[in-house]
Amino acid sequence: MEPVLVPVVWSLIAGACFTLGTVYLIAWLNDVGEREHLAFLVLAMSMGALTLFELAIMRAATPQQAGQLIRWAHVPTATAVLSIVAFLHFYIGSRWPWVGVAACVLRLAALALNFYFEPNLSYVALTGLERITLFGETAVVPVGEPNPWMRVAGLSTVLLLVFAVDSTLTGLRKNTPVERRRGLLIGGSVVLLVLLSALTSALVHAGIIRSVYLFAGPAFVLVLAMSIELGADTVRSLHVSALLKQSETDLKTANEQIERERAFLRQVIDTMPGLLFAKDRRGAFTLANRAVADLYGCPVDQLLGRTDADLNVRAEEVSHFRADDLAVMDSREQRFIPEEQVTGADGRTRWLMTMKVPIVDSTGAADQVLGSSVDITARKMAELEVEQQRNELAHLSRVTMLSELSGSLTHELNQPLTAILSNAQAALRFLAADEPNLDELREILSDIVSDDRRAGEVIRGLRLMLKRGETRQEAFDANELVRDVLKLVRGDVLNAGVALSVDLAPTLPMLSGDRVQLQQVLLNLIVNGCESMSQMARRRRRLHVTTLLTEGPGVRVGVSDEGTGIPAGDLERVFEPFFTTKPQGLGLGLAVCRRIIAAHGGRLWADNNPVGGATFFFFLPDPRERKVS
Repeated sequence: MEPVLVPVVWSLIAGACFTLGTVYLIAWLNDVGEREHLAFLVLAMSMGALTLFELAIMRAATPQQAGQLIRWAHVPTATAVLSIVAFLHFYIGSRWPWVGVAACVLRLAALALNFYFEPNLSYVALTGLERITLFGETAVVPVGEPNPWMRVAGLSTVLLLVFAVDSTLTGLRKNTPVERRRGLLIGGSVVLLVLLSALTSALVHAGIIRSVYLFAGPAFVLVLAMSIELGADTVRSLHVSALLKQSETDLKTANEQIERERAFLRQVIDTMPGLLFAKDRRGAFTLANRAVADLYGCPVDQLLGRTDADLNVRAEEVSHFRADDLAVMDSREQRFIPEEQVTGADGRTRWLMTMKVPIVDSTGAADQVLGSSVDITARKMAELEVEQQRNELAHLSRVTMLSELSGSLTHELNQPLTAILSNAQAALRFLAADEPNLDELREILSDIVSDDRRAGEVIRGLRLMLKRGETRQEAFDANELVRDVLKLVRGDVLNAGVALSVDLAPTLPMLSGDRVQLQQVLLNLIVNGCESMSQMARRRRRLHVTTLLTEGPGVRVGVSDEGTGIPAGDLERVFEPFFTTKPQGLGLGLAVCRRIIAAHGGRLWADNNPVGGATFFFFLPDPRERKVS
């Protein structure tokens, strides 16, 4: 029976190599950038061709036929060496690529010498064929004189072995387990193939052993190992590709969601009635809503990157905004600004209530500030209108009160004017004498000056009380305020038969406010106290005015009478507009007084005295403490 085992096995190995080569040919054509696929394609085809040459040599009929087969077998051997070097370089890498290049150059040189010598590079001459038994079947082995130039091919094989070892070690040094396994599996397979092939070839060529060239088995193992590893890479690539596609799909979906959320957020920001903005350390807007853009008269996209200085002509406003922004970023603390002014593109001034907070990044630094402002212009205008009305009402109250004190004021003016007239007449009589007494004249003139100053103070106080104007902030002493008011009402108090006592605390702090309006408050309380005792016996008509330094800290002024007192249910109602206990009263005096005190940051209240009568107090805070708080 014709032997079939060796031909079948060798043919199957060759077919498998050609099949794997065809598969990776298709893979390479789909992606020509995968150079390792091209290298494996050449290697698989070379190994398949070398396997068929090996089978043909074992079945050669004559030495001449064997010599020609060996000559042409050097071609796939050379392409196999080139493809192995290329595959290791592209797939695993190496530290010494020049070793692989040298191995390829020597193998190409050996191929050239192969076609120069007859019958081939392996033998100088073939003398016969020797029959051997292989796997129970007969095969032939060429017998002849070895060619010394075969050492060129041997040196190429040595360099290929060195390059394979270097590539294996390079793979084992890689960071990932996949790369390390790749270096061990592929690089180790090449090393084993080269060692086994070189050793077998050398022993057969030297005549030490009688065997065929057994490249087919080791070559198939190498091709199979490479194919498995490349297949695993392909599977991983397909998996990664699928993940990438899914990621791309998710990313497109996420981008759409982000765009929808961004559009919604922009809509929310733009529909906010207040101003919303963010600025960087240069003062440039990094975020702004439509309210800010409308204020400065430009679209939102043209506002970004510009500063307040580019949009606002008021340098003091720009400086104020800049200082607040930097303070918030430097301190990394929020800041509340109850009132600030801003001038828009139309030249109108608006009032804003603003909250500013720092935007802190991952490093803890704050290089941006986020601000939110509410337009309080309408409220501010209303407050200004209310203040103007309060000033008008306070002025009316002062005029009404002074009309009630007209008799007392007339008396206060008559006294110094009468004294001035009397002293002037006396001076004229002294001057008419032959030898006028100059010392007497000096005393008379000094009295005239004193009486004139007294009359001037009364008139000055009257003019201030009658003057219409806006609230003025000035520093004053509470005790001096009390003395000035008492000068105005002294005559009225005496005419009413009221005994006045004063207890002023020493070393009071300077207060701040509208002196005239506060005089009006004290004057109203003194007049009310005198009127509350008009029905009492004259010996019981006593009024006591005090000043006191409190722990508030601030100053408390009290006006205490010994009248009938205030019904317990009316202690608060007496401060309501148009509520009065006087038959001819309007009910505005105390209401105006409470508003004046409240405008100064203080409070006004009343208490009944334990022994009868009532005391009205008003408290004014220390302005230094108000600034600190």
